[in-house]
Parts: sequence; structure tokens; C-alpha cells
Amino acid sequence: MAIDGLSLKSVVSELQQTIIGGKLQKSYQPQKDEIILQIYNKKNYRLLINCNAENYRLHLTSHTSPNPLQAPLFCMLLRKHLDNGRIIKIEQPDLERVVKIYISSRDELGNPIEKVLIAELMGKHSNIILAHAANHKIIDAVKRVPYGVSSVRQILPGFSYQLPPTTKSSIFEHEIIDLPDNDLETTLVKTFTGISPLMARELVFRKHTYPNIIRYVTEMVANCDYQPSITTSESGKQWCGVLPYTHLSAKYKQFASINEALDHYFMNKNMAKNLRNAKQGLTKIINKVLTKNKRTLSKQQKELSAAQKADRYKRNADLIKANLYQIKPNVDQVTVVDYYHPEMPRITIKLDPQLSPSKNLTTLYKKYEKALRAQENLEKRIDKNSKEITYLESLLALVDTSLQVSDVDQIKEELIEEGYYQPPKSLKGRKNPKQNQESWPRRYISADNFIIEVGRNNRQNDHLTLKKADKEDCWLHAKDIPGAHVVIRNKGAKLPDTTLLQAANLAAYFSKASKSANVPVDYTTVKRVFKQRGAHPGQVLYTHQKTIYVTPDASLLPESADRDGLTS
Repeated sequence: MAIDGLSLKSVVSELQQTIIGGKLQKSYQPQKDEIILQIYNKKNYRLLINCNAENYRLHLTSHTSPNPLQAPLFCMLLRKHLDNGRIIKIEQPDLERVVKIYISSRDELGNPIEKVLIAELMGKHSNIILAHAANHKIIDAVKRVPYGVSSVRQILPGFSYQLPPTTKSSIFEHEIIDLPDNDLETTLVKTFTGISPLMARELVFRKHTYPNIIRYVTEMVANCDYQPSITTSESGKQWCGVLPYTHLSAKYKQFASINEALDHYFMNKNMAKNLRNAKQGLTKIINKVLTKNKRTLSKQQKELSAAQKADRYKRNADLIKANLYQIKPNVDQVTVVDYYHPEMPRITIKLDPQLSPSKNLTTLYKKYEKALRAQENLEKRIDKNSKEITYLESLLALVDTSLQVSDVDQIKEELIEEGYYQPPKSLKGRKNPKQNQESWPRRYISADNFIIEVGRNNRQNDHLTLKKADKEDCWLHAKDIPGAHVVIRNKGAKLPDTTLLQAANLAAYFSKASKSANVPVDYTTVKRVFKQRGAHPGQVLYTHQKTIYVTPDASLLPESADRDGLTS
């Protein structure tokens, strides 16, 4: 979602009411294209300015971001020129996506001096620029733009700042005339600054004609009559703006301020992006180990197939032994009667002509004994490898159904502790600040007020099932499918069908079959669940189970009573 000039006008209007006159206490630069200004004006504010090509924005934020151990050069420059200064003015030229923040501070000699921090929020051309307020001479910028990058406008220290060139008009200074209504949306976008295609469609949907739209926008800005909202489609896609996008026929939530709406929208967007990236990274690591194990399993199965010829070696040795007196030296084969076959056919057995008949007999018995040992060894290795593959597939299912980055981090820690992955040397020894906090299962309240808990990872599955749950609680798991352990806290009480169905839906939803239909879910009591010695985390056996079939559906999940996965 691109933040348009109209939404930015609403942000500036709110900032003029909240932070003008405030003291800029400290500047931060958590990312190369993002700065945060800590401002005090009767209370603390955090102004975020981001010039990322995708997430460019400017708004107050209530969230904190980790800062680099050493402040970047541009951050040090801001601290030198702006820290301890007063914000005296904030302006936006018409509906351009440019905001100028004027700050009064003092130079090295203690004389008052004004600087201007300019935020240009225009997609890949977004930038943050520091300049002298008197003549707009540029001090520096987050992104320097030399002549080789743009022949129209350079952003370099010592150059005079100029607004980005535009061919559009100001909607506030335009004469109201009749325009054809057949392509009014395109006309609005091409004619006026600050009107995005999405906003143009909403304005046409609401006011229908060009004169009505001009009057509506002019009055809305003059009276600050905004309706900050986040609109959400059925697929989960979201848009944030100064109006709910009613033309989309989607749900929307209104906020008290546009700053609050933008902060909420971008925080959720970044969390979703971080979760997606974390999932992709860990999935790649697990798949690499899983592919190796499957390749090894295939090789082991081939070796086992060869080792299963042990009976043939013994049969041939026994037949040679029975006919040893008839076998002449230095022959390469012998034909004998197969006494092991009901019809007793004659079969030919190959021999080594370099060895005596008795030596050939001894060699075959040795091959038989070796094949027996290999078969026993391979069966154990295949069983172990198969369990490891099942365990790794359960990790993949848990990663896929993770709802928070912290869930993925805990699964990664489990992978490291189980010895399947070694972090890069540069990351060894670093501790995740949440690593030592106690992790809790997901918690839900059923329609009948029963508590249902769902493990977030395999170690938590073990703890939930084998230590935390009451032995009479109901335990559920997708049948023969990697997934989470689910426990209903009923302590032996009879369960209503609605609660059982909701818990089964959770077990299917948080499993590898989350996108399948008619997923079988086994349920039994906790006391019927046990763990074998040496089994991986989350791997259990159970008895006396019954099976219920459900189709996973997020809309049917019970009410969440989650504690965000961590203790407070």
C-alpha cells in the first residue's frame, strides 16, 4: 500500500497538534533507510520516518526497534545538528508526498540556527534529507543522488534543495469545471497531486461527479474531517487511509488518529513479512537435512535388499555341503537338486574355480553370516533414519503453522539442540533476548468454556502432554500426520460435541494437513499417551484412541486466550 498525499496531509495535521514546540531529545537510525526521532512535548513521542522503496512512511509510533551497536554516519549527523532542538514548524506543500520539519537548535558557538529535515515519500525515490532552513542548502541525505543517477535533480551535500518536479496541479487551487465522468478515476490521478488510484476510486464511488469530489476533498482537509481506517478484504489484504475504502465491499476498522492507524498497519505488515522470512529460512534449513536423510534412507534400503539375499547364500552352501563328494576341483559351477523346493528341481550354483569345493563352501557360509549381520544393522539404521525423517517432517509442519517469529525461533533452537543444524560461527554465543523466557502453548476457550491448549513446537508438545496435562484430560493429534499436540482441560469430565469438534479442528489446522479436507484426528486420554526411550521431542505413541474427521477452517477456531507465547 502506497501512502498518498491526502493521508500524509492528515498525518501532518495531527503532528502539528502534538509535537510542534517539542524538544528533540535523541535521533536513532535502526535501519539504513529509517530514522526515529525521540521527542518530548508534555509527554514522549516517537516520530518514525522511513524511506524504504516499499514501506516509505511518516507517522508517530508506539513500537520500538533494536538499534545497531554503533550509530550510522547519518544518525550521528542528525544528533550533531538536531538533538536538543525544538520543532518549530511542520509543513507539506499542497498534497505533495513531501514533509518538511523545521527544527531550531544552536551551533557550536551557541548561536540559534534552524535546520529542516525533509521526508520525501515517493516509492523508490523516497529519501530523508537534512538541510539549512535559511537557504535549503543540503547538509546530507540518507540516499545521495549524483548526476549519474538523475540529471534532473541531484541530492548532494552543498547543493540547493528543490522539490521533486511535477506536472500535476493542486486540488485546492483548481477551478471547478465539468469533466467527463466516463474515466473520472484516471483523470483525478493524472490531474492532481496526492490522489492515489485507490483513493480516486473511493472518491468517485462516494461522490460520483468531479465538482462534488473537489468540494468533498477541500472541505475534508479544511475541517480535518478524516476517518482513519484499515480496510481488510476477505483474503486478508489490507489498506490504510484517511477513509475506509467502502467501494471494496470489505470490512474496515476505524482509528482515533491516522498516526495510530498507520502504526498498526505497518507493524502488522512488517510482522507478517518477518514471519514469512523466518519461515522460509528455517524451512530451507530443515529441507536440506531432510533431503540428505531421505537420500541416505534410499541407499540403506537398497543395501538391505542386497543383504536380504542371506537365505540364498545359506541354501546354496547347504546344497553344496550335501553334494560335496560329487564336486570336482577347479569347476566354475555345479548342478544339484534343490531339496528346499517342493518340486525339487535341479539348479546350477556358480563356484570359484580357483578355490577347492570345501573352500567354496566356507566362503558361502561366511557371506551368509556377513549378510545376516548387515541386515540386522541396516534394519536398525533404517528404523532410526525413518524416525528422524518423521521428526523433521513434524518440524516442517510446526514451522508452516507458526503464527509468530518467536515460534519459529524456538523451533530453530530445538533443531540446534537436537544436533541437526549448527549456526554460523558469527552467530554462535549470541543469545536471543526471549530465549530464556518461559514459553506457553497457544490457549483457546471452547464454545462450552473448556480450555484447549496447543503446542507451538515439539519440546512444548512433550511438556504439555507428558508433564503439564492432567492424566484424565483429552488429548488429540492428527492421525499419522505431523502436527501439534492438543489438550482439552476437562479432567475426565464428559466433553460436549462442540468442544471436541473445535479441538479436533485445532489439531488439523496446526498440522501438515492444514489445507486438506476430511482430516482424521485421533483422540484419547492423556494417560494413554506415552513416549519411547530415545524418541525425538514430540514423538509419542498412544492407545485406546477414537477418530474424528474434520476439515480445517480458520473461521471455526475457538476464541483465543493466548498470552502471545511468552510470560509477562
